[in-house]
Amino acid sequence: MAKKKIKVLKVRKLLHLGIDGEAMAWSARLIRSLPPRMQNHSPFADDDTASRLQLYRPDFPVFSGIAGLGRLSRMARAMRGYDLVVTHGDRALNPVMAHTFFAGQLGLPPLLHLHDGVAGFTGGMLHDFRRRLAFARTQAIVVPTTDSAAEFARAFSPPAGSLQILPPLFPQAPRVKPRPDAMPRLVKRGAERWIAAQACDFAPVADAVIGSLPQMPDHWRLVLFGTRAETAPLVARAEQDAMQDRVLTTDRVAGPSDFAGLYDIVLCASDGGLPPGMTDAMAAGSAVVVRGPRAMSELLPPEGRFAHVGASDGEALRDALCRMVAGDTAAEAGAANASYAAERADPAPYHALIAGLLDIPQLD
Repeated sequence: MAKKKIKVLKVRKLLHLGIDGEAMAWSARLIRSLPPRMQNHSPFADDDTASRLQLYRPDFPVFSGIAGLGRLSRMARAMRGYDLVVTHGDRALNPVMAHTFFAGQLGLPPLLHLHDGVAGFTGGMLHDFRRRLAFARTQAIVVPTTDSAAEFARAFSPPAGSLQILPPLFPQAPRVKPRPDAMPRLVKRGAERWIAAQACDFAPVADAVIGSLPQMPDHWRLVLFGTRAETAPLVARAEQDAMQDRVLTTDRVAGPSDFAGLYDIVLCASDGGLPPGMTDAMAAGSAVVVRGPRAMSELLPPEGRFAHVGASDGEALRDALCRMVAGDTAAEAGAANASYAAERADPAPYHALIAGLLDIPQLD
């Protein structure tokens, strides 16, 4: 009788560089989605991130700041022994450059770069020159929108075929809606509707946000997250219109990512990246009003794109808010957001890309 063949499943080691679980939550979701036989390593991850994502933390040269050839060489040598290097955002520019300079000489694994910007690049001409050098040989670069792909290609001339447009991974919809009293010291009354906002994001357009409250039905409330120093000026502005009883504040909750299902509308602000809390709000079925660059509209369903406004356009923000609270508009936009988010919560396109870089049929 022939012996049954034993299938040996290889453990594949991935080195993640530049993880920022808060600013780039979708890359953390990607790591959590990988099969158990993908072993994830990430130097400099904080204790909480390493614990939540079950990360190994190997020794690795510090990669912040301007790095010379010696430090770049040490980074490249530390990449040996891995099956894939994944760099997360501009924080990992030096490791990308190290890989470009030394991959051929040292036989390094392929590199996948996850670009977290929706529009715009920080830094001046020197930083842009360093990016152009760094991405000259990168095998795969993921960008979130067609606008960001065009901007990346125009600015840095990456290798042909390296750019991939994949939307950020959205979270799964919450299994249950939070209870009305789930937030510390705040209770959502039966008829109330809540508009959630990070106080520091909306201080520059306080007149538009607070000034729209008198035009809304009485059951709409504004919930502001932030320290007392951040929320106090907005409360004072509300007092001018005798609207202070319709403004709720908390410093006990970090922002609209927490208890996302409680909010009917979430105000988001982008300086070029994906606003924290936006994907959580959409997955929970909340409507969103987004201030930021034009490319942000690509990350909204068609039904909600009227609620994308320029970063400093207070009048458009006021109009979008008033339109959103009219009739069932917020509920309809929230339902469209939930469907849109559900379609983008599947990591399969990312898994297919990683499998291709590992030269295997699929991740197992």
